[in-house]
Amino acid sequence: MRFIIIYIILSFIACHIHGQAVIPKISLEKRKGQTQINLVDEMIEQARLDWLSGMDSLAYAKLEKAIIDSKKLNYAMGEANARSQWVRIEMDYQDQEPLAQRHLDTMFQLAKKAKMPLIEGIALFRRAQIDYDFPERYENAMKMLHHSNEIFKSEGNKQWEALYYSEYGSVLTYKGQYYEALDLLLKAKKIQDKYQLVSNLKSTISSIANIYLMIKKYDLALKFSNEGEHLADSLNDLNTKVFYKNQKGVILNKQFKFKAAITQFKGGISIQEPMGKNQRLVSMYANLADAYIKTNDLDSSQKYNDLAKTLHKKLTGEQSWGFHTVFINDAKIALLKGKLSEAIEIANFGLTILEKSDITFPSEKKEYYEILSNAYERNGESRKAFENYKNYQRWSDTIYNQDINTQLLEKAYNYEISKNEQISKLNLEKVKHQKLITTRNLLIIISIIGFFSTLYILRTNKKLKEINFALKTKNLEIENALYQGQNIERRRLADIDQEDQNAQLTTLRSLIKAIDPDQLDDHNSVIYKKLIDITTGATNVDGLIFHNTLPGVLEQDGIVAATHALVSKLTVQYNTLFNIKEEDHIGRFQIEMEHQLYQIILESINNIVKHADASFVNINFKKVDSLFIATLEDDGRGMDVNRNNEGKGISKMISLANKMGGEYKIENLLPNGTKIWVKVPIEEHSKN
Repeated sequence: MRFIIIYIILSFIACHIHGQAVIPKISLEKRKGQTQINLVDEMIEQARLDWLSGMDSLAYAKLEKAIIDSKKLNYAMGEANARSQWVRIEMDYQDQEPLAQRHLDTMFQLAKKAKMPLIEGIALFRRAQIDYDFPERYENAMKMLHHSNEIFKSEGNKQWEALYYSEYGSVLTYKGQYYEALDLLLKAKKIQDKYQLVSNLKSTISSIANIYLMIKKYDLALKFSNEGEHLADSLNDLNTKVFYKNQKGVILNKQFKFKAAITQFKGGISIQEPMGKNQRLVSMYANLADAYIKTNDLDSSQKYNDLAKTLHKKLTGEQSWGFHTVFINDAKIALLKGKLSEAIEIANFGLTILEKSDITFPSEKKEYYEILSNAYERNGESRKAFENYKNYQRWSDTIYNQDINTQLLEKAYNYEISKNEQISKLNLEKVKHQKLITTRNLLIIISIIGFFSTLYILRTNKKLKEINFALKTKNLEIENALYQGQNIERRRLADIDQEDQNAQLTTLRSLIKAIDPDQLDDHNSVIYKKLIDITTGATNVDGLIFHNTLPGVLEQDGIVAATHALVSKLTVQYNTLFNIKEEDHIGRFQIEMEHQLYQIILESINNIVKHADASFVNINFKKVDSLFIATLEDDGRGMDVNRNNEGKGISKMISLANKMGGEYKIENLLPNGTKIWVKVPIEEHSKN
């Protein structure tokens, strides 16, 4: 009996020990499986980082292994994430669309088999990203994009919900719906900031910067673009860094800082070319070509535009919206070289492609119609010139109307902040002022107490004078701010009035040209020619000169940038090449002096364009000690400076220069051209 009891006890102990051994074995298998899953996730993340660093081949190899391991582990989400990342890489090249679509098909099958809606949502999102670049697929792509967000919301996935807002915001930006786009992008940024989704935030920031670029808030655009580039640097994300280099170049180009823009474009190209030739490189080649057009370097422009054209055809073909920058560049180059038929053909072809798209592209249409209007005008086809000018004006108005609410809201917001800050400061100073007056009065009453009280009063009076001066200064600042605001509004209204006048004059000129001069007698023929000359001069040079009387760029960046802005418009519209050289860093002067100097240079250029019949104008700026010197030399037919001075505004310029303590003179090079000298003593001023 004792033996039986001992046997039972030993058997129980053995079973207990065996049971303890089984439990750790099961736990170990679970831990091993989770470790393998973690390794798959890490491999996918490493592949993403390899891609961001430009090592695409290594990224592909890791993703392929991640897919194989996920299948072995029956880890559907891992396989889906690997395929999604693969598609993201293929989207950069666009010549591997069939492979990307196959990965997406597999993701849909996985989602159905594993009953995982999130995988389906991601697949829909990626497919929409591919398809909305093709006009015939755009409508269906938008349906897929919106459906993906419904899934993300139902799954409570904030990361992908934010990506949807960012992506859709970018689409609306291309359609010109800037206000709606900004609202979506700010939603995305709010989520990404809250959940610290840093890797996604960089694309959202770039899209916000792009909207500020579109509404011509270039300082804000550059601020966000710089922020994005710093973020890309911190993540070692070379792809995104290239994007920001390109974006900054575009912004600087818009600010007429062409050399700085060219530096940014070339910097991005130098990073991208070793990483592989993709669609981003097309964009940078094309944008660099546009910058060279602005500097009148047509050979360099043609070189880089041809590179963009060749690569884009290889990747996607000609029918993609991304090709329009290349088309526009080719048309501009042809126009500047006097190849009018070629410019017309290219612009019309570009418009034909745009008409097939559900996306509006107002900026591109505006540029095409402007090129066509100028080309037809120079070709003597007045009716066609006028029709295209009306279309150009219509799309310009469309852009203005789309931007106006956003701009007004921003201006109102900034104004209220500025106004409240100034009023608060002023009220504070008034309170201090009143307190000091009270103190002084009390001290006067008790001044008889002694000598020391008298000294204190004197010190208080001195302080009061300082505060009174400060108050006067503040009042002047506020008055000046209000004046500047009024001046801006008056200038805007003046611009609108001038545009209306130009449209009316263009209409009048076209109607006049419709008259058959052969049907007129001698008297009426003379009148006919006079009317043609008057209306042509009024709508061409004078309208452009009036529009640029006090440009915003002058107040923002100074006289050199303002001159660049003026001649860039004249170069495109007229067959005159301008070369601007800044021998020294000119810097900023007192604002009133800058306005006066700009008026002199403006009138001088006006005379050259209207009277000199010049093909080339060389403009040189330099500073010698405290003396500003500008020279304008053309290769035109020259002019007799002793005649028609009043009609050409020369006397006015001489008078204006003399009032500034300087001189304005014209060196008569008749018949080989004209050289204008402007010498004015300057007082430098740093604009904050």
